[in-house]
Amino acid sequence: METVGGLLREWRHSRRLSQLDLALAAGISPRYVSLIETGRSRPSADVVLRLADQLDVPLRHHNRLLVAVGFAPRYRERLLDGPDMAAVREAVAGVLRAHEPYPALVAGRHWNLVLANTPVEYLLAHVDPELLAPPVNLVRLGLDPRGLAPLIVNRAEVRSFLRTRLARQVARSPGRQVARTGDTVVGALYDEFFAGEEPDRPGSRVPPSEHRPRRAPGRHPDGWFTGHRPRGPGSCAQLFVIMQA
Repeated sequence: METVGGLLREWRHSRRLSQLDLALAAGISPRYVSLIETGRSRPSADVVLRLADQLDVPLRHHNRLLVAVGFAPRYRERLLDGPDMAAVREAVAGVLRAHEPYPALVAGRHWNLVLANTPVEYLLAHVDPELLAPPVNLVRLGLDPRGLAPLIVNRAEVRSFLRTRLARQVARSPGRQVARTGDTVVGALYDEFFAGEEPDRPGSRVPPSEHRPRRAPGRHPDGWFTGHRPRGPGSCAQLFVIMQA
């Protein structure tokens, strides 16, 4: 049976934080964090969500933590192509159109292509057709030499960014397999390209570059979107990606 203490401990280990680090970030005492993790204290829903926010836990796992304590889930997860998401689809399509003539696309949490604007077709014109068979995966497009890799000026930085981002999604820490809290589909994708490698440690720096991927601010109320915009000269460097959170 899952316990909130066990799940929080998994997330804390995957983020490479001590109980003291987490306690200071969340504004509670280290002893209280210890009591929660060992099951000797039952936290309130607000405390669970505060800890989850500090651990950068996806919203779907916020629900899992709440249920483990005995509370009802707070966040809904809906498919973008659902009948009640028509307004959201139109809003996203508007963002993609507004980004033209530069390519922009939407990807799900497993990095598969969901929506794209017209310029993306030109960007992918010389990609191996095998990589364009559904579902089209952006990690494979970016790292496979048959895809966009030869066109990326800052390949080392992009590779480091993807390795670290995927590692966070699978809740992987050095020397560990995918945690119970992690995403096994993304875990398989991580192993496909980064088996034997470790993600950059917190605070590690990639050499400065004007092409560095930047995170666009904001999150959709249903937990759907964060954005990453590798910036630099040329249309290829202006690719904008909306990622499911």
